[in-house]
Amino acid sequence: MFKLFARHKKIIEYSESEDSIVDDYIAKSFGEAENVFHELVTIPGDIHIDILCIEPDANHDYYTLVTMNAGAYKMKVPSSAQTGNQTPYMELVIRLPKDWDMHHWENNDTDDETYYWPIRMLKTLARYPLYCKTYLGDGHTVDFGEPIFESLPYRNVLIKETSTLNGEQASVEIGKNKKVVFYEVIPIFNEELDYKLQNGSKALLKLMEDKGFPFPAIINPARVNYCE
Repeated sequence: MFKLFARHKKIIEYSESEDSIVDDYIAKSFGEAENVFHELVTIPGDIHIDILCIEPDANHDYYTLVTMNAGAYKMKVPSSAQTGNQTPYMELVIRLPKDWDMHHWENNDTDDETYYWPIRMLKTLARYPLYCKTYLGDGHTVDFGEPIFESLPYRNVLIKETSTLNGEQASVEIGKNKKVVFYEVIPIFNEELDYKLQNGSKALLKLMEDKGFPFPAIINPARVNYCE
């Protein structure tokens, strides 16, 4: 989807101390990761994106996937956008139904992405600020230009600040003036994107909430189009 224009000579990832802080924060805020989808190959200049998988339990009846190391890259946030909770550092979160087959691709054709597409999407979005020399923040949308997965009706996603299991805004300080904010990723329809562009992200989120969309968002590939 994107070409790599970065000039970094090293693989981009957290320092050992930063990794420990972020890992501990994720465990405390979202739950202990029972599994990690490790990046097998990362070229110099790219971000090493691992995906932490937190399984459903008594506190939450859904899977939570969280990127690791996206926050090691300092996004190019213009001074005009450095307001509120916007920082140059982010991690991404997506929540999946408890019956999602998290190991489907391990036992089937490796090209079958029926259940793998959320992981692929997170990895792509985590690299988006690096490849496109930009940033992601609360209320931003990304148009993939094609369906995120061939059988899905979505080609766009909405990015919004997310909350911890305790309902607090999810962010963690990992150094001096270095705060990592966690954003959840919500696939949306073209009509919903149009509504957002005309009315703003808060209006779209209010519309979705009024019509029964759950927050924090749990992905439902079969959900209705709220702006159809």
